[in-house]
Amino acid sequence: IAANCTRIIAINVENSGLVIEGSIPPTGLEHLTLLDLANTGLVGSIPDEISRLSLLQIFKADNNALTGHLPASLGELRNLTYLSLANNMIS
Repeated sequence: IAANCTRIIAINVENSGLVIEGSIPPTGLEHLTLLDLANTGLVGSIPDEISRLSLLQIFKADNNALTGHLPASLGELRNLTYLSLANNMIS
């Protein structure tokens, strides 16, 4: 998706039936301010590379199968004002 777009600022696939595969965040999304991946069947952990989304304000990934620990790099997201990770298996 991002390969042909140069300035995506929002991705909202909540409850879309889309199953997300690959890593978070995909490359090429440095201008992203909203990332809503709730209810998408997302599995695995949140990678440290999430900090590349330095403009991110809203990150929702609730009701998935995320595991592991919250990466310390989430603290580097100075613009983040809303974080929702409820109903996952994050420890």
